[in-house]
Amino acid sequence: MMLSEFIDDLRQTSVVMNQEFHKYIKGKKLVGFIVLMIAIIAGIYLIFTLSEIKFPSESKDFITLYLRFITILAIVAVTIFSSGLLVSEYEERTGLLLFTRPIKKESIFAGKFLAGFITSTFVIIIYYVIVAIMSYIITGSIYGKIWVSLGLMIAYIFGATGIALLFSSYFKKSNTATSVTIIVLLIVGNWISQLFSGNGIEPWFSITYSSGSIITVLNGASAALMYDDAIRSSWYYVADPALSAMVMVTWGVFVSFIASLIYKQRGF
Repeated sequence: MMLSEFIDDLRQTSVVMNQEFHKYIKGKKLVGFIVLMIAIIAGIYLIFTLSEIKFPSESKDFITLYLRFITILAIVAVTIFSSGLLVSEYEERTGLLLFTRPIKKESIFAGKFLAGFITSTFVIIIYYVIVAIMSYIITGSIYGKIWVSLGLMIAYIFGATGIALLFSSYFKKSNTATSVTIIVLLIVGNWISQLFSGNGIEPWFSITYSSGSIITVLNGASAALMYDDAIRSSWYYVADPALSAMVMVTWGVFVSFIASLIYKQRGF
């Protein structure tokens, strides 16, 4: 009996997830974001080819150049594909139809979470693969730690998706959920990290601080480091990649659980 219920829950989750995938494609969100990524990649390429600036000759430096702002791109992806997943059902009143079907709210939440997470991960993987191919063509090699960076990025997307769904489960308007998601992930997270770092305390618990390992791992950082800036009389830290991965995944699990509880209790 329990096995049949579990299989039915998985089926319901799959149905909801596939519906969201269809919405992404039909609404042109997926295609639009891929076009944005290609424009960014082409823009950086044109800046170097049309100017006297030369591309880095080493694969490590080339990949670091293209991944410098990858976290911001991931935040945009999570915001586009996840921040409106739950609130839109209430705002557009489509949930009235959805909730009359024999589908558990837990399955709806899981399906939507997976849809947002998988889609955001998919588009970022495309970016990484394109950068890796370009690195091979231009520098003749692919720096191996790009894949470690990708693994950390997937952990970050998991955590950020949970945060996006937390706001989506609480607010009544998609615009509000979207704005708060961007502000928290892009501004508040950085402010908290800098506040603790500036006082000599490593903010290892911060998902924003942990996301820094996505880039620092490319420079060989394998453990937490602290630097004393004598000029500014302050400290700054380099995150431990292994701990960062655990922190980011933990954020995803914890906030998703809270979001699911809010969503389960929410009515029209």
